[in-house]
Amino acid sequence: MMRSMCRTVLLALFAVLALSAVAASAAQAEEAPFFKVAGARLAAGESKEFKTTTTKMAVKVSAAAGGILEGCSVGSSGGDLLGSAAGEPGTSSEFKLLFSGCKSSATCPVTITSLPLKATLVEVPGGEGSRYLGILFAPVKGTKFLEIETAKTGCVVNGYHERVEGTLAFELEPITQVGKESAEAKAQRLSFSSVNHISKVWKIKGGVGKEENVGLVEGINFEGSMPIELAGAPVWGVFT
Repeated sequence: MMRSMCRTVLLALFAVLALSAVAASAAQAEEAPFFKVAGARLAAGESKEFKTTTTKMAVKVSAAAGGILEGCSVGSSGGDLLGSAAGEPGTSSEFKLLFSGCKSSATCPVTITSLPLKATLVEVPGGEGSRYLGILFAPVKGTKFLEIETAKTGCVVNGYHERVEGTLAFELEPITQVGKESAEAKAQRLSFSSVNHISKVWKIKGGVGKEENVGLVEGINFEGSMPIELAGAPVWGVFT
């Protein structure tokens, strides 16, 4: 009888310890940033078409390609926001950035061609251990982000061609700290500064976060912000 009772107690103790371990593991899992549309989380398997408003943006490239480009308008080919489960970040389907009107001088048009890209919600490290919500743009395949080519005549370097590799991160505007509710709106803005450019992000996958270096290898920079709306114009936002 005593042996049976001891066995029962031990089994119960092991069960409690196992449940405690599971609970502790769950408590340590990180929630990745996710999309909300009209007040509800965009869940795994759900999607929502997005569109960008073409916006004037300063673009700084290598001196050979013209230095500071003028007249650039930047938008996107569109795509879908993709929902996510707990611990997984919101992402997007494939899209391209669209550049038009870029000139390094009155007589030197510069063509910028985006490769297929994918967006992932990330956290951007701030001061004193704080983090802010952001979005990482990365090539769907390989490392090539975009290509730059100058016209064949009238340029500092005629027919100059450059392949730019790497990734690019934007902050949400207004800046939203992780753990605080952002305001849902019909348009969310992505902000990028060539002065305070983002060089690292915190990327969460499967409830586990890790730091990741970001940046375009050839040093192309953007200055400005890009508004994004969803099809049907519902309010939406990014949350943790």
